[in-house]
Amino acid sequence: MSEELKLDLPKQVTEKLQLDAGDRVLLTLKDDSVNIQPTIKLKSKISLWWTLLPTIVASICFNLFFLVAKR
Repeated sequence: MSEELKLDLPKQVTEKLQLDAGDRVLLTLKDDSVNIQPTIKLKSKISLWWTLLPTIVASICFNLFFLVAKR
């Protein structure tokens, strides 16, 4: 069961979790304890491909270099 609620957290909690106004958190209630986790925020709008593609190309070059050097 998942519900979306609006809660006002104390300033100490928001500073400790480095939250801004309007940020979403995951609140887990278990037994007598409450767990507050910030949801993952993407800080940049750079596509994943801009990091993944150079990594793949570099690994192919690395493997080809050592394959040729082995001969």
